[in-house]
Amino acid sequence: MSNSEMDITDIQQLTKEYSIPYNQLQEYLSQMREDIESVRKKYLGLIKTTSVEIAEKVDILQNAILSNSHLFEKPRTQVFSGMKVGLQLKKESYKVPDEERTIKLIEKHFEDEKEFFIDTKKSVKKSALKELSDDELEKIKVIKSEPEDQVVIKSADDIVNKMIDAIIKSTGADDIKVDTKAA
Repeated sequence: MSNSEMDITDIQQLTKEYSIPYNQLQEYLSQMREDIESVRKKYLGLIKTTSVEIAEKVDILQNAILSNSHLFEKPRTQVFSGMKVGLQLKKESYKVPDEERTIKLIEKHFEDEKEFFIDTKKSVKKSALKELSDDELEKIKVIKSEPEDQVVIKSADDIVNKMIDAIIKSTGADDIKVDTKAA
């Protein structure tokens, strides 16, 4: 039977045939969502508990490394228990407390080069500021922080680190209510 020779009962039958796998798919998707929610509930408390413990252990380890920085002169980092720990140089950064003022000062002091230091949206190009001397930075009221040691604590598995950081940030240590009996 061709499509042009059908009547409404044929369309009704085709619709019924279509609805069977469609409804089955909806059932599978619903069951999958229920299963995912069940697994999430099963592990969320454990993940939060462990994340809080990790945050506490990181604080203790950071303090220990900072208090004993002489142990990380050469080599600056070491690997213990699959974790890279030690010190690394934190990149310099530039703080522009009053961006409008700094832009006006750049325009005044570096008129010919202002496009190099100012984005077209009128913000300071912080990456370009490293070209200026301390005196020049002072003229335009930019505060430069020198590179300094920062603690390194990394697992060989960066995916786990990123997940732990995201969980700690999303839950916040203050608002975590952990069921210690579940742990």
